[in-house]
Amino acid sequence: MRDFATTPDCHSRAHCNACRNDAVWRAAMAKSFIMPDECPHPPGLGDKVAAFLKRPLVAKAVKLVSGIDTNKPCGGCKKRQAWLNKIKIGA
Repeated sequence: MRDFATTPDCHSRAHCNACRNDAVWRAAMAKSFIMPDECPHPPGLGDKVAAFLKRPLVAKAVKLVSGIDTNKPCGGCKKRQAWLNKIKIGA
């Protein structure tokens, strides 16, 4: 079996949310791949911004000011998150 962390799918960060949070998805992938115990990719800037915007008080403020529900991201939100994840932080 192949190590999932070495695949282009893992390196693209396209499946990070499912890999971290979806036990059914991980179980299905474990049939074909060796799955890492922990994500080999630390959360990127986009992940941190998205998590911050989903905090209850911040989400209420964003919705009040802009009318955008941060708990229901649009395509633009996901694109910005992916773009921000390319920015190296911390190291």
